Amino acid sequence: MEPSTLHTIASAWNWQHPAITPVQSGLINHTWKVSENGNEWLLQAVNTHVFPRPDWIDENISKIGR
Repeated sequence: MEPSTLHTIASAWNWQHPAITPVQSGLINHTWKVSENGNEWLLQAVNTHVFPRPDWIDENISKIGR
């Protein structure tokens, strides 16, 4: 991940010093585990060649979550 992208994401989530570890099991998207102060998150870069409209992913998730 580009350092400038990481800085932008960290600022948006108010992370100060996150530990970021790549998750190697994905076949389509790139995924990282983010840890800070005992909290953990998964950060994923969606492959836009496979999913040309990433906004539809959120829309579909919201539909099945109803």
